[in-house]
Amino acid sequence: MPDIAFTAKFRIQENRNRKNDKAPEEQIIVDFTSEQAMAAANYLMSMAEQAEAKGQTIRVYTGKDEYTEHTGFSLWGGKWGNKGSFSPLKPDSPEATF
Repeated sequence: MPDIAFTAKFRIQENRNRKNDKAPEEQIIVDFTSEQAMAAANYLMSMAEQAEAKGQTIRVYTGKDEYTEHTGFSLWGGKWGNKGSFSPLKPDSPEATF
């Protein structure tokens, strides 16, 4: 398995079309090249199959302290100012619990 399955750059911008208080204050734009998109799709399918096979779960919050458990996994990212990137954690990372 390669160190990183894919990397995608993202940017954050102010939501200038915000019509009400429930609309998001900022928007996240993720930029994929075709190659990055194919690598990400393959990674996501592989991780979804692994999560199902191993019974991995994530919490889906419906309130501050209310959540339900669902089969799944997480992606992590980093943000510097209004730009950043996200990619899978390296398998030997302490946060990576596969």
